[in-house]
Amino acid sequence: MRRPISLEEVSRNPSMLLAIAGLLLLIGSLGTWHSYPFPYRASGWDAGMGKITFFISLMFLASAALHLGYLHHPLLERLFPLLPTSAVCGFLALLACLVAFDQGSHFSWGLYLSTIASLISLFAAYRSLQSGM
Repeated sequence: MRRPISLEEVSRNPSMLLAIAGLLLLIGSLGTWHSYPFPYRASGWDAGMGKITFFISLMFLASAALHLGYLHHPLLERLFPLLPTSAVCGFLALLACLVAFDQGSHFSWGLYLSTIASLISLFAAYRSLQSGM
């Protein structure tokens, strides 16, 4: 019987961190990013910047799947190395989230979730740099 994965093991594995960031960014990019007076809400996809974070989340998931061993292809391994993908795309996702903050984003859970996901991807880049992946 396999033992459960602990939080410490997840925080030390940059590939798992990037997979978590990819899932959170995927959900957050489709969530609300602007909350105007009730009942008007705009999702990240409608806001425009959410489209960027949506495709970045797909890149995160592809890179994490490669490094966790779920995909095996030499061309994809060259296209999605872990450290540059998590660092550059994480910074771009954080920049897209920071640009989207305005007065209409007080109760927009998708924007906050996307911001947290981009910070997790930057932490994955830091962990990848530490471990030499």
